[in-house]
Amino acid sequence: MKPLVCEICGGKLMGQPGGVFECTQCGMGYSMEWVRAKLGSTAESKAAPVAEGMEMTWKADPHTGFLSAGRMHTVGLQADGTVLATGLNIFGENDVEDWQNISAVSAGYTHTVGLKDDGTVVAAGLNADGQCRVEDWQDIVAVSAGDHHTIGLRKDGTVVAAGQNGDDQSNVQEWSNIAAICAGKFHTIGIKTDGTVVAVGYNGEGQCDLSSWSGITAAAAGLHHTVGLRVDGTVVAAGSRKNHVCDVQDWQDIVAIAAGEYNTVGLRRDGTVVAVGLNEDGQCDVSDWKDIIAVAVGDRHIVGLCADGSVVSAGEEVYEQRDVEGWKLQTER
Repeated sequence: MKPLVCEICGGKLMGQPGGVFECTQCGMGYSMEWVRAKLGSTAESKAAPVAEGMEMTWKADPHTGFLSAGRMHTVGLQADGTVLATGLNIFGENDVEDWQNISAVSAGYTHTVGLKDDGTVVAAGLNADGQCRVEDWQDIVAVSAGDHHTIGLRKDGTVVAAGQNGDDQSNVQEWSNIAAICAGKFHTIGIKTDGTVVAVGYNGEGQCDLSSWSGITAAAAGLHHTVGLRVDGTVVAAGSRKNHVCDVQDWQDIVAIAAGEYNTVGLRRDGTVVAVGLNEDGQCDVSDWKDIIAVAVGDRHIVGLCADGSVVSAGEEVYEQRDVEGWKLQTER
């Protein structure tokens, strides 16, 4: 691979979601069009791979872990490192009021996971499959809670897992060079440092058939589908097409994605949001949202973090999973 370098200082370029590239030394910015020209790309479509033959460092979404939605609960990270939670609490998934020094949160089906500043992990909620047995984890830089399993990314690029493994969704012990992770209902996704993707778990709908994907900077896993965000701001999808959850082929200028059991959501660079999938409870009615910096999808509800720290929501609210009025969450690292 040939490195793509800054024309001003020769520094290495860092790719960011949405097709923006920035020099790691001087901060000079470059567009996707400039990158394509430098690589001599003949691709006529934005959907074509853009990282082929390019050595690139990916910049993670700085708002990851600030807001998360489980099956019927919602959790948010406050600037002081404490956590808020609302919604169904049958198994104690919302019992996070004593958590401190948290840097990221992730909500699963009926459990919640928190990443601490020191790289250790805490968990609350249902533990029938051992999904909350994370007390021994160390050197963790990212966490993701699935249906009944939990995934952790170590700083050395390896991955640990706890919980259910009936569909091999926790068979990640051989993974290496991983830059980002996400856990779905019965499958797990890892994004490698070269922008390719690995997957394990249930594949009955083709949700793990991702070997052809490249130039991926982020991924989201739902019930039986997976979506990936390309560095050029377009989105790819694999798996079940039911309820149109994979109808993302026309999306552009996307900087973050989220997936739930029945929905897929994309955050545009301008702070607006697009959603597809089941809309029986109005969870896709997000066209009037603005100034959004992060999105999360639950079973039948969607939440968005605004630039001012407030939270908006759409969809089902039977269990008060949308009771987020008055929340003031962290908005930057």
